[in-house]
Amino acid sequence: MNRSITMGEGKDSRLLYPREIMDSRPPIVWAGNPGVPTPERIFKSSVRSWAQEPVVDLITCGSLVDVDGIQVRTGSVCELIASRRELTYLKQVREETGRPGIGMLAAESSVTEIGDLAATHPDLLRPCDAHLVAMFNELMIDQGNMLRAANSLYYGMINASLATVMVGGLAGDAHGAAVVQVASFLAANIVCLADYHLLHPIHIHYVATSARGCMWLQSAVSQAFARNAPAVIVGDIYPKSGAVTKELLYEVAANTLAITVSGGHLEGVGSADGALPNGTGVEVRLMGEVGHAAARQKMNLQEANRIILLLLDKYEPVFSKNGGNPGKSIEEAYNLEKLQPTEEWQSMYQSVKQELIELGIDL
Repeated sequence: MNRSITMGEGKDSRLLYPREIMDSRPPIVWAGNPGVPTPERIFKSSVRSWAQEPVVDLITCGSLVDVDGIQVRTGSVCELIASRRELTYLKQVREETGRPGIGMLAAESSVTEIGDLAATHPDLLRPCDAHLVAMFNELMIDQGNMLRAANSLYYGMINASLATVMVGGLAGDAHGAAVVQVASFLAANIVCLADYHLLHPIHIHYVATSARGCMWLQSAVSQAFARNAPAVIVGDIYPKSGAVTKELLYEVAANTLAITVSGGHLEGVGSADGALPNGTGVEVRLMGEVGHAAARQKMNLQEANRIILLLLDKYEPVFSKNGGNPGKSIEEAYNLEKLQPTEEWQSMYQSVKQELIELGIDL
């Protein structure tokens, strides 16, 4: 679908457009860790840590795992309350950061249609926002997600397709998975009338989108659509590592380059495989800076590939590390009173940023 989408409103609105291969226009930076299980005590601080970053254009968030000390369960009253609580926090963050009109991908705290139906209100999930209409592996969709899509179409909200195709799964390695990914996008256009697509492959062994096969798929699929069927494609970045690790920053930089030069916009960061709430605004800042730099300096595919291969040497060993590389939560990575990164985390970011400059990224 060759069409642009305006998200958000007023001075905070942003235009999502189909990007071209090696596009010199900067990618839209969509900040957050959609779906990552997040305790209520750190939910708002986490979102604010990336919403306050100037490089950010749009925001999203993790999923509340508890409300008022009660665990959220699918199909329960808590699921409805969690979705509305999530949107209340997001509205507060928008106002507190001086960005009341910023667009959102939200209603992440519900795995069923209950959340979307509960949050569909101009004071919560606005028509200028987006929500997920997910497919299951591979090429399957249930009535619940059909209800999400239908509700959104009547309300006038934006439908975001999501198909987490498995690299190394039913379709085989990256090449076969890429074919299924293309088919998933085409199906989402027809079945859900998707307005844009989230490109989020999962490696069957490593999970992370920063794995070689996943980055190849993101690049190949983005280029295929840019050449033959321009569409708004947003590449998800879900690294293996968590906050306060250099590996997280290397993964973010590599994954960002693969998406940016191939024609995609950027969403993330779902740090620590998106399994733990160990994400902060620091890696989001780097994602935006690297994406903008690659576009600004008109980096070509060959140069991006050279840098990515060098970065892979720095972080790929964590994929085989027992227990992964989860890093630290925002409670350890930030001073929550000032909502600023600790000296350790800020110093790590500055060090890696200098390394990236030396590799050829004009930050």
